[in-house]
Amino acid sequence: QNAGIYRFTYELINALHEFEALPYDVILLREKKDNTFPKFETIVLPNITFIPGYELILIFLIIPYLSRKLNPDIVFEPAHIGPYFLPTSVTRVTFIHDLTPILFPEFHTFLSSRLQKILLPGILKRANVIICNSMNTLTDLKKVYPNISHKVEKIVLGVSRDLKPSGIKKSNIIDVSKPYFLTVGTIEPRKNISTIIKAFNIYKERTRSDDKLIICGGKGWKNSKLYDHYEASSYKKDIIFTGYVAQNELITLYSQCKAFIYASVYEGFGLPILEAFACNAKCIIAENSSLIEITPNKSFLFRTFDASDLCSKMQIIESYIVENQRHLELSKFNWKNSANQFLKILSKT
Repeated sequence: QNAGIYRFTYELINALHEFEALPYDVILLREKKDNTFPKFETIVLPNITFIPGYELILIFLIIPYLSRKLNPDIVFEPAHIGPYFLPTSVTRVTFIHDLTPILFPEFHTFLSSRLQKILLPGILKRANVIICNSMNTLTDLKKVYPNISHKVEKIVLGVSRDLKPSGIKKSNIIDVSKPYFLTVGTIEPRKNISTIIKAFNIYKERTRSDDKLIICGGKGWKNSKLYDHYEASSYKKDIIFTGYVAQNELITLYSQCKAFIYASVYEGFGLPILEAFACNAKCIIAENSSLIEITPNKSFLFRTFDASDLCSKMQIIESYIVENQRHLELSKFNWKNSANQFLKILSKT
């Protein structure tokens, strides 16, 4: 799934792969093999989608069995769903990206939120080390699960080196020579795209402009209300859902947009903000959770569900200049630094 957890996992492994030497031998368990990480051993565990429940068999039986057989010193699980059923001699390291299924179960399917609520306490109890991605997630973890406070560590995530301003003025998706606002994320309720559509409606009424709203991301869950807002909009012809967009195309969209809007109700980190800023996009961001930590310009935060406040920011964003501070702001978000922090944490286990 080409979303945040995938990007995190790929970039962290890639940064580790670029070290001349590591203090560990690395074995990757992957769904399919390619030549991306030739220095690391790869074991392929395909997800057989036509067998009902196979993914659970993979997580609860096959991966634990294989892990015991490999006899590792450390097992790292990057997507807060394990690892399970390992001997106590193996150090378990789990990465927690956010606590949305616990704090905002209404944004998830019933089964997803219930499974997380049932399984997560045990995962955290058995983990030797728990790593998270922001002060916001660290605070939430310690508040909701105070008994695990002593084993929680934080690392700062990075931004891909591939993400930088693009001078390309052509896109296969839209005419980027004309002004547009951009948002990126899975189409699901936590991303709060309904508020963006409401703000865009107000903006169009106030400005009478030809500006468009581009919504990039694959379809998720519980999004019928969002599409109701879209269908009810008097400006739906200027609202474009693109579906999933490949990174090279996304770089162009980030680079040429009038502004990037991120309205999510809650995030563990918020990688799209860094991606947009790396491409010199002007960013208008919801004022909540970890988004406050990483947003480059605090004057363009808006009240999360306030469409009028968001619209006001959209109207004045053109006056904001980002170029002079891009490198300064992004210097602390570096995947090599993330990998170094990760290795330092493992060395203490």
